[in-house]
Amino acid sequence: MGLQSTWGPLVAWDFFLGGAGAGAYLMAVWLGWTDRRHGWLARTGIVLGPVLVALGALLLLMDLGEPLRFWRGYSRPGSSVMSVGVWLVSLFLVLGAVHLARQLRAWREGVVLGWLAGLNGVFALGVMLYPGLLVGVVKAVPFWNTPLWPVLFVVAGLSAGVAVLVGAAQLSRRSGGRPDAVEEAMGVLARAMAVLVGLEALGLLAVLVVASGSGLTAAASVAYLVSGGYAWAFWLGLVGLGLVVPLVWSVLAWSSRSGGGVGNLVPWGTVAAVCLLVGAVVLRYSVLAAGLARPVIP
Repeated sequence: MGLQSTWGPLVAWDFFLGGAGAGAYLMAVWLGWTDRRHGWLARTGIVLGPVLVALGALLLLMDLGEPLRFWRGYSRPGSSVMSVGVWLVSLFLVLGAVHLARQLRAWREGVVLGWLAGLNGVFALGVMLYPGLLVGVVKAVPFWNTPLWPVLFVVAGLSAGVAVLVGAAQLSRRSGGRPDAVEEAMGVLARAMAVLVGLEALGLLAVLVVASGSGLTAAASVAYLVSGGYAWAFWLGLVGLGLVVPLVWSVLAWSSRSGGGVGNLVPWGTVAAVCLLVGAVVLRYSVLAAGLARPVIP
């Protein structure tokens, strides 16, 4: 029994960038649909989402060792989870580029744009989902063999996407954006962050509980995370920075907004967003780092 060494840091960064980018895009579409007052922030997310996903895809190509082999992922659609992922990422980037072109040219928003955003939102959901499915089919690593990982990856991607939008709103505020518009948007994002981070914490707990009862190898992976060689990163990076800090800020901002006083907490949104993104990176590393392989019995 030993740690898997097939998927390394570049794969973890691809998982992170893909999830954060797709999450930012999907949250931007949601903002644009629910309240046109946040259109300025929605447009920012529509730009940042595909850029982050493309960066993640580039890192994955580098991890291949022979980047020119990437075309094989298109040759047999549906033959594997990885092939499905290649198509999902590619379609998301193509439609994202079309959506971005429409935004940059300031074409009139209408049914076509709404349909395009909705369709690419489905692909964005797939981009967040497929890493969890990808690790789930590796039967040699029992810690990964649970249907909870895809769900957790989706929630974690959405929460990271909210953090990206919080950072974008803060940059807008510092570059002369309307304070009232930024404060209004931060109130909405704080509510979304509180819900998503809370769900992410519950999902992570569920994964650890299920894995602990799934055999000796999976239980050893959990022990490696919570009390072994990766414990400091798990508790400080993932739980402390990635969950507790953003949850505290978002709940305080949400409650303050109910009383009309979110403005004083807006500057701290940057800290919460950065901490959440650090935790998102650590989560992806944790999934891969704790991948104890079942020993091969001759």
